[in-house]
Amino acid sequence: MMSGASGRTRLRCGGTARGSQRAVAGLEDVVGLDGVLAEALAVLLHLNEELMSKLSLARDELALEGKEESRQLNAAGEYERMRRLR
Repeated sequence: MMSGASGRTRLRCGGTARGSQRAVAGLEDVVGLDGVLAEALAVLLHLNEELMSKLSLARDELALEGKEESRQLNAAGEYERMRRLR
């Protein structure tokens, strides 16, 4: 942490939570949050970003699985139709 020109404690921006820390540092200036609370908010925002990233990856994976299952069901249906024609 570092002190800003106003004497308030500000968060250093760095790492993967850069945007979160900037947002919290901005909140700190606006509402006068103390350093510990600001850091706790930065951690929560960072964890939220990680969770959203994992959820996005899981959603994409499930979409691919659904497409593959649909393709397999269509192939099985086509196979069954061809078997009946013989």
